[in-house]
Amino acid sequence: QSDTDTVPPQRKPVVIAFGLAGILVCIVLMINWLGPPHISVDAEILKRLIKGQQVDWGFVDTQGRLHIHLKRIQSIEDRKQTLRTDQLYVPSSDWNPYELEKWVASGSITLRQDQQDEGEGNPWPGILFIVIILGAGAYYLWRQAQWNLQYGSPRQQIDELSQELKDGKITQDEYQEKLDAITPHL
Repeated sequence: QSDTDTVPPQRKPVVIAFGLAGILVCIVLMINWLGPPHISVDAEILKRLIKGQQVDWGFVDTQGRLHIHLKRIQSIEDRKQTLRTDQLYVPSSDWNPYELEKWVASGSITLRQDQQDEGEGNPWPGILFIVIILGAGAYYLWRQAQWNLQYGSPRQQIDELSQELKDGKITQDEYQEKLDAITPHL
């Protein structure tokens, strides 16, 4: 076995860092894409929006939640934070069907019957996202196992370097240089 077979190619830490950052950005974007586009509010906020004539239309989903689409994006105070949205919903326990009929009769809100809650639609994007993440993790483990079989694990490489230093095969400077190249992979 030649010396070039046992010396691993150097993976640059900057490339690894950018790769991990890119993966994190993709995960955040996917979570935002899969998340519901609307926020939950109580009936008091809904009444305030109706009085201010900010409500465009709404519908009641199969779980009894009242979904509201606003005329434009609004800043909504949601319990602990302020969110900007044009879609919100009121849980079924927080709104009164009698009040809804009154709002519809007065023209404050247009009720649509043919809508479906976006959050209850197609489950395949979420399933695909999970499969991609699991596949990427499995691929990484497989590649890391191949790397470790061919070149040894980073800890094994450090042990070999320490032994070479003790045996006098390499100098302290060479040891430190090789150690600095291996350390980011721990």
